[in-house]
Amino acid sequence: MQIPETKSIDPNKSWELVWNELAHAGIKPGAKGPCEGSFAWGQNAERAIRSLQAAGLPAMVVSQIGLLVQAAIRATELTHDAHLARKQVATSIEE
Repeated sequence: MQIPETKSIDPNKSWELVWNELAHAGIKPGAKGPCEGSFAWGQNAERAIRSLQAAGLPAMVVSQIGLLVQAAIRATELTHDAHLARKQVATSIEE
Protein backbone atom coordinates (compact mmCIF):
# COMPACT_ATOMS: atom_id res chain seq x y z
CA MET A 1 0.00 0.00 0.00
CA GLN A 2 1.40 3.34 -1.04
CA ILE A 3 1.11 6.25 1.39
CA PRO A 4 -0.12 9.41 -0.33
CA GLU A 5 2.31 12.28 -0.43
CA THR A 6 1.67 14.95 2.17
CA LYS A 7 0.67 18.21 0.58
CA SER A 8 1.81 21.42 2.16
CA ILE A 9 -0.19 24.60 2.02
CA ASP A 10 1.65 27.79 1.18
CA PRO A 11 1.02 30.32 4.00
CA ASN A 12 1.24 33.21 1.51
CA LYS A 13 -1.51 31.63 -0.59
CA SER A 14 -3.60 31.22 2.57
CA TRP A 15 -3.20 34.92 3.41
CA GLU A 16 -4.14 35.77 -0.18
CA LEU A 17 -7.37 33.84 0.33
CA VAL A 18 -8.07 35.81 3.54
CA TRP A 19 -7.57 39.08 1.62
CA ASN A 20 -9.89 37.81 -1.12
CA GLU A 21 -12.61 37.26 1.45
CA LEU A 22 -12.06 40.68 3.01
CA ALA A 23 -12.35 42.23 -0.46
CA HIS A 24 -16.02 41.17 -0.48
CA ALA A 25 -16.50 43.72 2.28
CA GLY A 26 -14.44 46.39 0.50
CA ILE A 27 -11.30 45.79 2.58
CA LYS A 28 -8.16 45.64 0.43
CA PRO A 29 -4.42 45.75 1.17
CA GLY A 30 -3.09 49.30 1.29
CA ALA A 31 -6.58 50.83 1.45
CA LYS A 32 -7.70 52.80 4.48
CA GLY A 33 -11.42 52.18 4.16
CA PRO A 34 -14.15 51.44 4.41
CA CYS A 35 -14.39 53.90 7.28
CA GLU A 36 -16.83 54.46 10.08
CA GLY A 37 -16.23 57.82 11.70
CA SER A 38 -12.53 57.94 12.44
CA PHE A 39 -12.22 54.14 12.41
CA ALA A 40 -10.64 52.74 9.24
CA TRP A 41 -11.61 49.07 8.89
CA GLY A 42 -9.18 48.40 6.06
CA GLN A 43 -6.25 49.87 7.91
CA ASN A 44 -7.16 47.91 11.03
CA ALA A 45 -7.42 44.66 9.06
CA GLU A 46 -4.05 45.25 7.42
CA ARG A 47 -2.36 45.85 10.79
CA ALA A 48 -3.92 42.70 12.22
CA ILE A 49 -2.87 40.59 9.24
CA ARG A 50 0.69 41.92 9.35
CA SER A 51 0.91 40.99 13.04
CA LEU A 52 -0.53 37.53 12.39
CA GLN A 53 1.87 36.99 9.48
CA ALA A 54 4.80 37.98 11.71
CA ALA A 55 3.65 35.37 14.22
CA GLY A 56 4.38 32.70 11.61
CA LEU A 57 1.10 30.87 11.96
CA PRO A 58 0.85 27.52 10.18
CA ALA A 59 -1.01 27.68 6.86
CA MET A 60 -3.80 25.47 8.20
CA VAL A 61 -4.48 28.01 10.96
CA VAL A 62 -4.48 30.82 8.39
CA SER A 63 -6.99 28.85 6.31
CA GLN A 64 -9.23 28.55 9.36
CA ILE A 65 -9.00 32.32 9.87
CA GLY A 66 -10.09 32.68 6.25
CA LEU A 67 -13.11 30.44 6.85
CA LEU A 68 -14.04 32.50 9.90
CA VAL A 69 -13.79 35.74 7.92
CA GLN A 70 -15.84 34.19 5.10
CA ALA A 71 -18.55 33.05 7.52
CA ALA A 72 -18.80 36.45 9.20
CA ILE A 73 -19.03 38.34 5.92
CA ARG A 74 -21.55 35.95 4.39
CA ALA A 75 -23.72 35.95 7.53
CA THR A 76 -23.73 39.75 7.46
CA GLU A 77 -24.73 39.73 3.78
CA LEU A 78 -27.56 37.29 4.47
CA THR A 79 -28.79 39.33 7.44
CA HIS A 80 -28.66 42.51 5.35
CA ASP A 81 -30.52 40.84 2.45
CA ALA A 82 -33.21 39.54 4.83
CA HIS A 83 -33.59 43.01 6.36
CA LEU A 84 -34.03 44.56 2.91
CA ALA A 85 -36.58 41.91 1.96
CA ARG A 86 -38.62 42.57 5.13
CA LYS A 87 -38.44 46.30 4.48
CA GLN A 88 -39.61 45.82 0.90
CA VAL A 89 -42.56 43.69 2.05
CA ALA A 90 -43.52 46.28 4.68
CA THR A 91 -43.36 49.07 2.10
CA SER A 92 -45.55 47.17 -0.37
CA ILE A 93 -48.13 46.42 2.35
CA GLU A 94 -48.31 50.14 3.22
CA GLU A 95 -48.98 51.03 -0.42
